[in-house]
Amino acid sequence: CEGQWTSRAFARPSVVEISKEGTKGKAGLWRPTPGKWTWLNLFASWCGPCKEEIPRLRKWEKQANFSLMFLSLDDDERELSRFLKAPEGADVGTPIWLKDDNARGKWLAEMQIKSPPNLPVQVLVDPEGKVRCVSQGAVEETDLAVVREKLK
Repeated sequence: CEGQWTSRAFARPSVVEISKEGTKGKAGLWRPTPGKWTWLNLFASWCGPCKEEIPRLRKWEKQANFSLMFLSLDDDERELSRFLKAPEGADVGTPIWLKDDNARGKWLAEMQIKSPPNLPVQVLVDPEGKVRCVSQGAVEETDLAVVREKLK
């Protein structure tokens, strides 16, 4: 996020909770974890770099003390459910799903993320609910030091 540090309000997306069994909950507005840094990872089940970084992000969540949430941009709920049932989807847990409709395009625009985005996308939200960083692209193991510095 070098040179991209911002301080704008977080746009709350309209999302659906989804699990291995399919849709888990009704659509609703999602918000970051109050009082704690939140890392929102936008991914899709077909995205190779997304799948590669998921275990890394889970490890970082413990090491850098932030709340990690995965937001799926999959177009097909069945494809996402299949991914969650596979071993490679285990680290995602229960992601939220931003369905492909007008709400997705509106939210991406509010977050100043191009549509369709270059996945994966990383969004860091501070404890006060302000977006501090939006970065398109995968994280690498060497990025952890930068992340720790930013979250101080």
